[in-house]
Amino acid sequence: MTGETYQLPKNYRSYDEIIHFNNNFFQNSSSILENPEYQVFFKAGNLQETNNKDGGYVELSFLPEEDDKAYALKVMDAIGHSLESGFDYGDICIVVRKKKHAVALTDFLMSQSIPVVSSDSLLLSSSPKVQFLISLARFSLISDYKETNYKIPEYLSETKEERHDFVHTHLTELNLFLKSEYDFDIDKVRGQSLLDFMEHAIKVFDLAPDSDAHLLSFMDFVFDTEQQNGSDFHALLNNWELKSNTLSISTPENTSAVLVVTIHKSKGLEFPVVIFPYANSNIFEEIDPKLWIPVDPKIFMGFDELLISKKQEVKNYGEIGNALFEMEQQKLQLDAFNLLYVALTRAIHSLYIISYYDIKKDGTLKTDYYSGLFLKYLKDIGAWRDGVLEYKFGKERKYFTPEGKEEKRFTVPYLYSYKDRETFKIHTKAGMLWDTNREIALEQGNVYHHILENISTVHDLEPVLDKALKKGLVTESSYGKVRETLFNLIQHPKLEEYFQEDNIVYNERELLLSDGSSLIPDRVVLKEDAVIIIDYKTGKKSPKYKEQLESYANAYEEMGFKVENKIIAYINKHIIVEYI
Repeated sequence: MTGETYQLPKNYRSYDEIIHFNNNFFQNSSSILENPEYQVFFKAGNLQETNNKDGGYVELSFLPEEDDKAYALKVMDAIGHSLESGFDYGDICIVVRKKKHAVALTDFLMSQSIPVVSSDSLLLSSSPKVQFLISLARFSLISDYKETNYKIPEYLSETKEERHDFVHTHLTELNLFLKSEYDFDIDKVRGQSLLDFMEHAIKVFDLAPDSDAHLLSFMDFVFDTEQQNGSDFHALLNNWELKSNTLSISTPENTSAVLVVTIHKSKGLEFPVVIFPYANSNIFEEIDPKLWIPVDPKIFMGFDELLISKKQEVKNYGEIGNALFEMEQQKLQLDAFNLLYVALTRAIHSLYIISYYDIKKDGTLKTDYYSGLFLKYLKDIGAWRDGVLEYKFGKERKYFTPEGKEEKRFTVPYLYSYKDRETFKIHTKAGMLWDTNREIALEQGNVYHHILENISTVHDLEPVLDKALKKGLVTESSYGKVRETLFNLIQHPKLEEYFQEDNIVYNERELLLSDGSSLIPDRVVLKEDAVIIIDYKTGKKSPKYKEQLESYANAYEEMGFKVENKIIAYINKHIIVEYI
């Protein structure tokens, strides 16, 4: 089967003016591509028809000076124009090529009280509260290491006038300070589970007066770590070191905040308003580029290729070197054009392109930069005017929020699960068993089965019973009766040999049958090539119990084992052992 390529005839995303601009711009700029095939590709791919969405707006501007503040201020202007046109913060997306530009713009917008989210601001590690909790975890392990403990009073000093004095005063006796001021006794909470430790800290330090997405996601991380590694603070901190650069919160699509993303992360997305600042990338920019070049194995110790630095001098390494260098340059150029295409085609209603007026000393254009491509386009269509640095295509129109777009939003308070709160009560299984109709519940055998599942030899009885008492499976008042019953079972003359230490025992071990079904015998004792199958029952005898035991036996016989004994042990007022 051979694949065929089809060009999508219509752009169903953008309004007409944006489609016209991109078609014309890339048709014009494709001539810069050095590879003829790539030229054809871009010309053919930018003949898209409109979708009868009249309107749309494109603003192409050039800064006289290039610096972060100039770009940030121009972005603020674009945001202001968009809000005046009826758009919401959540309708606006800022796309940039480099991560450092995203960080700079995010910091600036936040300083101007503009609601903004970005891939970096969504990281759990960006939350001071999360970092504070991590510092507390480190403090629980090493309480006298000032370099890491410093972050604790530093966070608590945020509302203090003399922060330096506050930190200096309390850093030396930090444990005493936390205990007296916040009722956070590190010696007491050190023995708690990870989840309880963090919940207690969130409560006493009042970290969640309202809902906090970073804290909620962090507690999910703590829970997952505890499930995998238990209450191990070392494991938590190691896991954090490995994942802190990637752990992030997810935001709902209707979040009313400006989104800042890199071009790569914007692929496949669309936004009512797109602002593209720093639109002056060097098309051929690379960081320490390398190139594989073929060599003579006889000269280079059997190697037929070498990895070398990609420099202009490679063009002098014969025809092959020159061809490889030019091929890589053409690919680099194509990648830059593809990124530019993604950036300019995300917009639905409005597109703001913010570039830099950058030309050579002799006045010629730098077409190896995005700015040169934009300047070339304006000159070629006769739109360029000396001294004019802002060009508009289409007209800004008032955008009315569709009915039903705005939704009611509710703040969900942080729900504590720490065990010291007054409303926390343990609902034990023992309470269910022994408060009412205790003998009936006991006869059901649930407790006995659970305890016997964890007993291999007679020596396991006491520790397993103690655990059952702590978990609430049995109460102190019923402990003696349960112990006596199980002791009588294990020491029964017909069973005691199967609870000795030299046995190989499988409790509640699942058997997978050839038809895909499974069986789970209560206890199987393995002796060389023979097995003894024991099933525990409560209540009256029943023929179905024997049928069940036979099915276990048949399964083991199919696996090649000899079934030595099949036993049903009835656990009631008296222990009755029946060999089948």
